Amino acid sequence: IKLPEMIGTSPYHATLSALIQSSQPLRSQLERNLPFAVFAPVDSAFDEINMTNPEAFAELSNRPDVIEKILKAHVVSGLDFDVPGTVTALSGQTLTIGESTIDVEISNHDSTDPLSLLGFTVNGNEVFGPVGTLADNGIIYFIDGLILPDDFKFSDLLTEEPTSMPTDS
Repeated sequence: IKLPEMIGTSPYHATLSALIQSSQPLRSQLERNLPFAVFAPVDSAFDEINMTNPEAFAELSNRPDVIEKILKAHVVSGLDFDVPGTVTALSGQTLTIGESTIDVEISNHDSTDPLSLLGFTVNGNEVFGPVGTLADNGIIYFIDGLILPDDFKFSDLLTEEPTSMPTDS
């Protein structure tokens, strides 16, 4: 099972799965046989953005270029990284891997298996899950927030010509 399908089966990633499905270029990339690590925001991370800026979040569905850029900030090529250290996301953005200082469990009401923090963070977001969920072509780490491209604001989506979105070089 490839990464997009594995994410689609997770009860924690309905929003992420829908966004991946809406981004054909990223979906195709994540279906390749190359190994990827996906720092997958859980639904509550998207809910928080939707509550604070619902109009901009709704506009996101009309901007596949922005969806792809945001999602690529959550994916790194390869499976190895140092804690602490840095990795480069598919978006070109440098992600900071740090050590966690929190020790809690998060339970899903639909599951008898609690999710545990894995002892590290990515860009300040706690990484948790069932010790990394393996797909045929990579691993999925659950995170409790979004990794946004540098200088990106959801409110920029409400302008007629959102030009502040960084582009790939």
